Amino acid sequence: MAFTEKTAFAVDFTTYADKPNKTAAEMKAALDSHGDELRTYLNDTLLAELEAATDGSSGADSLGMTQLTNNGSATKTAQAQAEALDAAIGARAYTEHNYVTDGESVADSLDALDMQVKDNADAIALKAAASDLSNLAGAGRTTETVKGNADNLSDHLADYAHHYYADEGSTDAYAIAPDPAITDYAAGQVFNVLCPTANTGAASLNVNAKGAVSIKKNVSEDLETGDIPAGAVITVVYDGTNFQLIPVNPILPSLLTAAGDIIYASAAGTPARLAIGTALQQLRVNSGATGLEWFTNPANTRIATGSYTGDGTDPRTISVGFTPKFVVVFDVTNTAVYFMNENRTFWIVGGSSTFNSSTTYKTTTNGFIVGVTTIEPNKASRAFEWAAIG
Repeated sequence: MAFTEKTAFAVDFTTYADKPNKTAAEMKAALDSHGDELRTYLNDTLLAELEAATDGSSGADSLGMTQLTNNGSATKTAQAQAEALDAAIGARAYTEHNYVTDGESVADSLDALDMQVKDNADAIALKAAASDLSNLAGAGRTTETVKGNADNLSDHLADYAHHYYADEGSTDAYAIAPDPAITDYAAGQVFNVLCPTANTGAASLNVNAKGAVSIKKNVSEDLETGDIPAGAVITVVYDGTNFQLIPVNPILPSLLTAAGDIIYASAAGTPARLAIGTALQQLRVNSGATGLEWFTNPANTRIATGSYTGDGTDPRTISVGFTPKFVVVFDVTNTAVYFMNENRTFWIVGGSSTFNSSTTYKTTTNGFIVGVTTIEPNKASRAFEWAAIG
């Protein structure tokens, strides 16, 4: 009988890429499965076979052993050698010359011999077990002990530290201490860090006292004040030189400083801020077509439109919200058109080609004046529509 060998692991993470596309939970499950399989194999299979005492299938029947001198058995197992030795001892005549130490009784000499046989058997069992366990490293691996495998697994887990760690450093000099610790920085390492303080400018992260490494945004830019808010959990990835900050929001909070700010893409392709303009300013593309800008219309031109129903009063002021320079009123019912400025009204009725004028009705503060004297831009029950420019 031979001991049952540990076959391949159910999950072979040695085939994973250097930067496995796995979640932290998947990596942990894969690594934990090896330890579970080893424990199950040792406890339920190997130890049971080592402790087996059934004749012909005992642990000793599977333990290899060098053939003893003067032992007639050619089978090189502990069980066969012990049985041959037992037979040889049983066949000997116990006299003062056989297995008896000078000055000792036969019984004492046999007891001493029994202890020696037991010690030899224990040593043989341990050596055989150690030899068999050396294969647990797996095909193609160089680690030859279970402890070595366990140490490597621990290092592997530490190098893939997908955990949440609280900062133990100071403002702009963040520091964390994952446990188990990383052996060194390696490109692709990802860390989630709780930062109790906001950064005030360029910042760094030191992991397990391996040295402070700069934190960059947009690949290579130093952080600006407020890029890391107080109490934020940030994610950084080591690129072999720096830690790259993974932004939660591509519009950085540091760009927004006042209500009404506008964020747009600059010519360099990075976020840029346009502060809110002043009252009545308008937004346009700048002369180089590289961004946005505010501009003020030289005349502060304003336009408003509306309608009203004539009520027959005279005079009547129609409010437009500003002092207009010019107003056009259209009599929808009578197809008349009135043109007003600050001095007078010109009008034309129906299909007539003759313009008439009056100084009675004209623009005024915040609106224009209408009525029913001479002309009728407020004739009762008629519908009027207007447009004002100021």
